[in-house]
Amino acid sequence: MGLYNLQGKLLNSIKTTSKNDPCDIALTAFGDLVYTDGSNCTVNIITDTRIQGITICQGWRPSNICRTSSGDLLVIMNRIDNEQTKLVRLSGSKEIQSIQYNDKGQSLYSSGCYNTRYITENRNFDICVADWKAGAVVVVDRVGKHRFTYTGHTSSVSEEPMDPRGIATDSLCQILAADCGSHLIHILDQDGQFLRYIDSCDLDYPWGLCVDSKDNLFVAEWGTVVTAARSFRALSSVYLDCVIANSYIAIPSAGSFLMIVSKNRDAGVSNGTGVWYGYRGYSSHVVLCPPWILRLRPH
Repeated sequence: MGLYNLQGKLLNSIKTTSKNDPCDIALTAFGDLVYTDGSNCTVNIITDTRIQGITICQGWRPSNICRTSSGDLLVIMNRIDNEQTKLVRLSGSKEIQSIQYNDKGQSLYSSGCYNTRYITENRNFDICVADWKAGAVVVVDRVGKHRFTYTGHTSSVSEEPMDPRGIATDSLCQILAADCGSHLIHILDQDGQFLRYIDSCDLDYPWGLCVDSKDNLFVAEWGTVVTAARSFRALSSVYLDCVIANSYIAIPSAGSFLMIVSKNRDAGVSNGTGVWYGYRGYSSHVVLCPPWILRLRPH
């Protein structure tokens, strides 16, 4: 994982304790980096130069993660045998909530295909999961009660089954879900009603999404060298230049960004006029973060 400034300069870097790629990253309310490591089944919090690994549930491994408005962490958990999936809420290192079934005792989330469920909290405290294997966006309320499942909108724009990846929400509680295979983004209201697509800005396999405090949508595309990038202002439908990187993006703030780099594919970051820098990597997850996160130890 590398910490870069917005000019693409490497400021610091850190390796996982297992030496394997992280599944996902987030920042705590205090600005500490959190990453999930499926190889050793831990959620890891980096404070100063110390990495604290937390094993949440024996026999389960964590994948995708996000921070909530209250400062808790929501973590997608997959059973080791890939037969079950659940969502847990962490307060510090303590599990305080587990969400797995609807009122009829049926699984809310698909099983198998590790690391293919993407998660965010809406401004109304609903928990939104883009479940790739199920081809659906699954939304529950803060106590885990199922609200709705969205499986796509049939139109002349896209007749293919939904291929959901990254997910984000804006200040109106609208839900934005990347549809990678159809090269577009679905916009839903907070009750799951389809509003419109973002499909006219030459998206190429959109994957990671995040929305900043001004309702600019940052889009990360899968597996290409990015030479131009635009963001979508969700409320006013205006396109703007933005920072972009392959595969995953998390909620931004000013100063610098942290990136996971893996193996065997080109990628890059652009300001809309040209690539700032490139690297060899299969995928990456970007978190834009304040400069004081620089306390990360070098590798």
